Amino acid sequence: MAEIYKDLWKSVIGRYSWKLMELISVLVIARLFVPADFGYGFYVITIVSMIYPLFILNHKSKDTKTYSYLLSFCLIIGIIGAVGFLAASYFAISDIHLPYMLRSLSLCFLISMISVAPESYYRNEKQHEKIYRASLISQAIMIGTAIIFFFMDIGYQSILFSYLVFLLVRLYLLWRWMKIKLSFFSFDKEIFNNLNLAETFFSAILRYGMLFLIPFFFNMESFAYLYLTMYLGFFLYENITVFLTDELLQFFKGYLENPELFNLNLVRFIEYVSFVIMPFSIIPLLLSKNIFRFIFGDAWQIYDILFVFVIAGTVKSIFEIPNIVLMAKDKLKPIVRIRIFDTFSLALFSAILGKSLGLFGVSIAVFLSSLLSSMLFALASFRILKLNVIGVSKEYFYTIFIAVLTMLFLGLLKEWFNAESIVATGILWFVGTSLFVVSIYLINSDFLKRFTRFVFSILGENK
Repeated sequence: MAEIYKDLWKSVIGRYSWKLMELISVLVIARLFVPADFGYGFYVITIVSMIYPLFILNHKSKDTKTYSYLLSFCLIIGIIGAVGFLAASYFAISDIHLPYMLRSLSLCFLISMISVAPESYYRNEKQHEKIYRASLISQAIMIGTAIIFFFMDIGYQSILFSYLVFLLVRLYLLWRWMKIKLSFFSFDKEIFNNLNLAETFFSAILRYGMLFLIPFFFNMESFAYLYLTMYLGFFLYENITVFLTDELLQFFKGYLENPELFNLNLVRFIEYVSFVIMPFSIIPLLLSKNIFRFIFGDAWQIYDILFVFVIAGTVKSIFEIPNIVLMAKDKLKPIVRIRIFDTFSLALFSAILGKSLGLFGVSIAVFLSSLLSSMLFALASFRILKLNVIGVSKEYFYTIFIAVLTMLFLGLLKEWFNAESIVATGILWFVGTSLFVVSIYLINSDFLKRFTRFVFSILGENK
């Protein structure tokens, strides 16, 4: 248990340091550039981010030659893709920006593919801190280069240059810290057996597919609006639920032979994540309009879309926690089926609502598909464990109920005092969070004491 706590704490510090820097970089770039330039730059980033994870190995290989095979395979894919994007740039005449975007994509894609092998090695050797450190340093340098290029007044090219610097620095650091030597010229078809392309493909399509298609139906400014609101709305889901699920997967696998303890730990996991997420999602929801305007200025008039995405992200953050049951028990088929259902339901809802309501309709489509898929994950998991969905944890429902009441109360205070300034917004958030914690304590002090002991046990074990 001590080793699990120690590893978890190291991963939390490393992951959140990097993700905080990534968040800052996105906010800084959104503040500096107009939505259209932001869209052109981040569209290239989206394409790289959509393809890159498909080739990451998800299990440890005892033979280091596997990573050499992976390197050679990814190098071939990278060269083919780079040549393809470069060739396409000479025929792309529908948009004056498209040729430059494709040439930038060609170089960025090749560099990212060369990074796959070392990142896979670090992941499977449980050396995530090296990935986090490389990403943290690269992200900090990206912010600096983006600011410098901004004053050169070259528009979205500043974003692409800074992203290229990020990839190069990250590539250098990942290879520099490698403890094994890999060969660029060894290949074996065995590598295809080590790639979990089906699940990863649908996850990538679900996450980035809609963003990829947005410019074809709307424009780059609309893409920028949707990218930014999705990123902010799903930030907690990606960095709390998904991250902790991956980190604690082996812990839960250790309790497969003891269903009672497995169920108890699952319930505690749901309770604690819900308690942490609520003050940072539902409670400030009514207050975020002021913060949003302060950070981004008047160019980004997209608060209504952000509101929907925050709700969708909160739903996924809580109701997809039981997905760890399917992962621990190696039930991959239900996961893939639900992801496929999620993909097609998102496409259907987007086609129907996007046509009539525009981007707001697309955000509603994301919310509906997220709600349905999250409920399916929860129901499938609870069915395997034979747990009562409603009675699984009263603290879990107390947390949601109190958070909603707190949000409504803050809304009344905001209107009553006409709180529009950043200082007033900060005070209201503090009042709301304090009220939320005190309410939890009054209703069930044992839960709050148990959560506090859990946090201090992690800190204690880490020391």
